[in-house]
Amino acid sequence: MVPTTPILVKLADALDVSLDYLLRDAEDKPIGKIRDAALLDQFTQIDSLAEDDKQLVKGLLDAFIKKNKFEMLAQN
Repeated sequence: MVPTTPILVKLADALDVSLDYLLRDAEDKPIGKIRDAALLDQFTQIDSLAEDDKQLVKGLLDAFIKKNKFEMLAQN
C-alpha cells in the first residue's frame, strides 16, 4: 500500500526532510560532500540542538581538527 500525498507530506514534515528524500531509494539519497551517512545524520541532529550546545560541539570538532592537523605537520 502506498501512502497518500497528504500522509507523505506530514511524514516529511515530521522527519524534517523533503518529499524527494522520502521517495528516493536509499542508494540515491544525496548526502552532499559528506560520504558517511551516519555522520551526516549526527550533524543533522546537532543542528536541532540549542545554540549553546551547538557551539560546544563546534568547539570540540574544531579542537579535534586542529589537533589532527598539528599531528600531521609534526610527522613531516
